[in-house]
Amino acid sequence: MPVCKRYAPDHDLAYDALQDTFINVFKYIKNYKGTGNFEGWLKRIAVNCSLTYHKKKYKFSEIEESMALPTIDPGVYSKLGVQEINRLLDQLPKGCAIVFSMYVIEGYSHKEIGESLGITESSSRSQLKRARERILKMLNHQAQSESAQIRWATGL
Repeated sequence: MPVCKRYAPDHDLAYDALQDTFINVFKYIKNYKGTGNFEGWLKRIAVNCSLTYHKKKYKFSEIEESMALPTIDPGVYSKLGVQEINRLLDQLPKGCAIVFSMYVIEGYSHKEIGESLGITESSSRSQLKRARERILKMLNHQAQSESAQIRWATGL
């Protein structure tokens, strides 16, 4: 369900996508050769089913270019917990959140993302860059806020 919730636009559609995921798993289990990771195969089906529901509800469109922000240190993500990552993703525009999740969390290539969403590889890269920049901005804002709270509490 967490995978479906990441990509479907709301809880009810995520639930429908989860149900379709299991239907497809039982329908295509004979095609699973056992050579790869079963969990990865199952996750890919869940992502595809969820994206189908997302496409039905919203037309995926590119977001306008925004001001460039500093580059992000990839190690930043490794320090975040699952709940914090999900909270940050919820604050991103849906297109950025989907591309970020597919690339960073699920391990899709930009080519696969483009094919799944009906966008170009460069659009996928652009959405990922935008998502990373916005996450960095949110993390910097959070760090500044926490620093200000500590200074206030200690009287510095």
